[in-house]
Amino acid sequence: MPVCYVVGLGYSAMVAAVLFAPRKLAALFLLGWVPVFAIAFFGSAMEILGRPTCQASSTGTPMCYYSLAIAALLLPAFWVSRRLAAPAAHY
Repeated sequence: MPVCYVVGLGYSAMVAAVLFAPRKLAALFLLGWVPVFAIAFFGSAMEILGRPTCQASSTGTPMCYYSLAIAALLLPAFWVSRRLAAPAAHY
């Protein structure tokens, strides 16, 4: 199976976690996020080390850079959204 399919499934799991699975939200989100981040990190590291492994976009930028940036932004955004949605504790 091409890696792009794995990444697509990971992003799909993240979307499904946010839209359809409120009770298992964190587990499903992380199930999608971990492989996406790991693949993007590994691909980006290989690109930086001079071993091209990722497909390039129309601008010539390796697409794993975009995926790494998106994954790196999604985890803090997910964490903040969960914190904002949690009921406030009243003391």
